[in-house]
Amino acid sequence: MKEQIENTKGVLQDLVVVVSLVRTLTDSFGSASDLYRKLKKKSKAIKKDIKEDIKEHIREDIQEEIDQHHREHPHHGRRSPDSDHERGRHRPVRWRSRSRSRLRGDSSSDSDEESIATAPTLVRAEFDRGYHYLGEQYAMGDLITRNQLQAQIIALQQTLLYIYEDIMLNVDFPRHSPSYHLTQLIQTTRATRTASIEALKVQYQRMLGAPDSRELLPLPGAFPASPTTGNGSHEVVVQRALQGTARSVGRSSDSSSALGRSASAIGRPETPKPNPKPALRRSWSSESVSSVATQPTPKPQPKPTRDSRLFCVYARDLQSSHSLPLADNFKPGGDNRCPFCHADVPVRPNKAWEIVKEDDKKKGVDRTFLVGTRFLVKCHREGGGYACALCAEYREADTVCTEVRALVEHLWKEHTCAELEWDGNIGEEK
Repeated sequence: MKEQIENTKGVLQDLVVVVSLVRTLTDSFGSASDLYRKLKKKSKAIKKDIKEDIKEHIREDIQEEIDQHHREHPHHGRRSPDSDHERGRHRPVRWRSRSRSRLRGDSSSDSDEESIATAPTLVRAEFDRGYHYLGEQYAMGDLITRNQLQAQIIALQQTLLYIYEDIMLNVDFPRHSPSYHLTQLIQTTRATRTASIEALKVQYQRMLGAPDSRELLPLPGAFPASPTTGNGSHEVVVQRALQGTARSVGRSSDSSSALGRSASAIGRPETPKPNPKPALRRSWSSESVSSVATQPTPKPQPKPTRDSRLFCVYARDLQSSHSLPLADNFKPGGDNRCPFCHADVPVRPNKAWEIVKEDDKKKGVDRTFLVGTRFLVKCHREGGGYACALCAEYREADTVCTEVRALVEHLWKEHTCAELEWDGNIGEEK
């Protein structure tokens, strides 16, 4: 009998596969999003009632002071009908102005709601990524990942049930305010999302290390190998930021590869460097690079293929989906680490690198471009370093840099104003 029970447990455990747990998790995130909106409305209603009570008390106090003043000075301080009419005419205008300001604030984006709403998309994207490479083995998962996902589902659903019980059953006297529940819901949802993505990613790494797994992916930060299909003349340019120099593979006969091998020139000729080279100037409000643009070049055709190992997986997602929001790690208070490869991207929210270039068509007219956080994040490589997204899309050479400063210097030196305009994450200061 005991043996039959153990066998039954094993069968049930096999049925609870990772793909079903991910589906349950995404449904729970949807419930959390609906609950967040309900709590938000309830919180606003309570705040509105409190404001109305305060206004009513203020009106009563003012009226009491006026009555007291009239009792003490019956022949003074009387208002004429014209004065009453004038005050009544201006008061509604002032209140309407405040109402318009309040509506503008309500229409602004809610980053917390966006964080909850995008959680199922991010978790599903991590699962789809592993399933794409490992197939059914990844969808079934292992015992470690199943236990981790089950624990996250239980934690999230317990929070949802507790909040529902408090706001539905204790309508008149709830144990906690809606603002308290909002804070708990946001914290639990973010923790569940982060832990679930991490569990799926670690499972992917464990299965890659198995003897029967498919071909291993390159080590983090490794230089991409020459692709076997597509454009065989693909080049790599390595920017040496610390020494201020650059090395290229396959660009000139006197350059050396990353492994010390020399190579002959392949592809387009080397772009001439501007002379003299302007210095980089940095400030707290923005970090700027000034230069004079090189000769304008016609827009190149997009390359037919791209080496998928050049960028981090999360960086490629940002490149392919313009609507995908940045992870909370890159928002104020975040640790600036990639949610997939954990590489540190030294960015500052609401700050940007400033590139000043002469217009391609109007000589003597400078244009200012702002390279923000999203462009830098979508250029980072797994394990550290950066690759230029513009070069990967339009050029015959991929540019690989060791730090952000070198990447910005490359944009200023190698790309024209027209090329900077093509990217949706590089803005222009008017």
